[in-house]
Parts: sequence; C-alpha cells; structure tokens
Amino acid sequence: MSKENIVKTTCIELDISQKELAEQMGVSEGTLRNWSSSNDLPKWALQFIDVLLRLHEKNKILDSFQTAVKGVLG
Repeated sequence: MSKENIVKTTCIELDISQKELAEQMGVSEGTLRNWSSSNDLPKWALQFIDVLLRLHEKNKILDSFQTAVKGVLG
C-alpha cells in the first residue's frame, strides 16, 4: 500500500496549486515537485505543512462562526 502524497493532498485541502504552496513555503517549484514525486519531505517541510493545514482548519471554523453570528445578529 502506497503512502498518500503529502504535497498533492495539501494542495487539494488548501485549494491551491503546487506553485502557490512553494511560494508560501519559500522553496522553488522544482523543489516542491521533487518532494511531490518522491513523497520524501524534510522534517521542517512536514511541520510547515502541518501548521498550514491547522491554520486552514481554524480559519474554516472561524468563517463558520462569523457566518452564524451574522445570521443571528442580522
């Protein structure tokens, strides 16, 4: 059974391209493509992606909360 491709999964979850992810991480597109094809990322990159995904999830929750409050308060 193969491991999930972290780069591709992250791009799908964040709804961004690999180019945009590379820019956010401060690496070249080529580096990100290499990581994507090998699925072998350095520890710091895995931690950075984890932070991006956590922030994305928190922002989704915040958006839902703000929408609910606007609905109640009009």
